[in-house]
Amino acid sequence: MSAAVDRRTATARRLFWPVYVLSLLAVTLAGTEAIATFLVPSYPARDIRPIDVKSSPEIVYNDWALRDRPRTFARPPDVRFRSVLVGDSFLEGSFLSAPVSALVERKWAAAELRGMEAINFGVSATGPPQYHYRIKDVALRLKPDAILLAVYAGNDFVTTPFGSWPPPIAELPLPSLLGAIVPRTTWLVVNRLGLSEFGRGNPGIDGEFAMLNEWLDLPAADRLDRTARHMRQHYFPKLPDGAIREILSRGNDRLWTAFDKRANDREFLAGWLLRGMIDWETGQWTMPRDA
Repeated sequence: MSAAVDRRTATARRLFWPVYVLSLLAVTLAGTEAIATFLVPSYPARDIRPIDVKSSPEIVYNDWALRDRPRTFARPPDVRFRSVLVGDSFLEGSFLSAPVSALVERKWAAAELRGMEAINFGVSATGPPQYHYRIKDVALRLKPDAILLAVYAGNDFVTTPFGSWPPPIAELPLPSLLGAIVPRTTWLVVNRLGLSEFGRGNPGIDGEFAMLNEWLDLPAADRLDRTARHMRQHYFPKLPDGAIREILSRGNDRLWTAFDKRANDREFLAGWLLRGMIDWETGQWTMPRDA
């Protein structure tokens, strides 16, 4: 009798800590998910974009975090053709007066084609994996008649395959172990730690946008000096200063002519734009043309 009791006691002790740890983990995840409900965007915005966006006089976002007019999952009664445009910043059109989807709808209206929708699913700093899951998890719920996928040859064709196993965490809508259990917590962690493609490419430098555009008014030598020093300090610390200067000065400073003052509008300079230019000129990753 004593031996049997001892065995049961030993078994209970062995099971206690695993059960305790799993229970504590479950309670913690449930608690963080409940708290995250008040801190993260609602669906589908959290599955579309890993950051918060706010409308401005120039750019208006809907409640899905898309640069588009308000949309609904249910097809409006007067809509007979529904299309979804999926892509990256080229479709989002952050630096344009209107995105492609809006121009398409204007052309339809001008041609007196009624009941036609062109829904903008363009999101900056995303690529083919995000396109796939954005279509699968969100766009197909709209029951569109057509889906247009816009692919940019400059950076969409890379040798990053779809993995067989989901990673521990990834930006939504990409699958991950954490995302399958607590999607709101996943969005919050990715957002705060900068684990998304947008977060990795944008170090979050206070006042950077205003600073870069103020430097555009400086004499050419000072403008280049400050911009090159800024890019080396915050983006490319291992890259020689001369290499950065050479890239930014190519074509007799042709880059800077894009930011010349114009009568009715102007171009703005952003850190991610310069980062992309320098990255593509100095990157060492394998591209399909090299494979």
